Amino acid sequence: MRHEFDLERTGAGRGGTLIWDSVSGAVAGELAAEMEARLAAAERDGYVVSHPYPTQYPVADPRHDEGDFAVVLSQGFKVPASLVDKLPPAPPEEPSDIIPLY
Repeated sequence: MRHEFDLERTGAGRGGTLIWDSVSGAVAGELAAEMEARLAAAERDGYVVSHPYPTQYPVADPRHDEGDFAVVLSQGFKVPASLVDKLPPAPPEEPSDIIPLY
């Protein structure tokens, strides 16, 4: 299935267009080179680190699976509405003995 996104960055910088074919796993558009690098890293490592940082999410097939693709996108972009419900839930916070300094 072909998906077309006009992506906004989560930080500074300009977003752009991204076209993703979830059947072939191909990406195209203005952000294709950046996304290709992110996908290759996710495939190599088997996980991505995203929000809430530093949460590690396992990914098995980021070129074809909507949830895996969405979590890779979330590393630098606002996830499009069509993929938000595919994101894995954030794990519960673990107790910590760290005292915040204000």
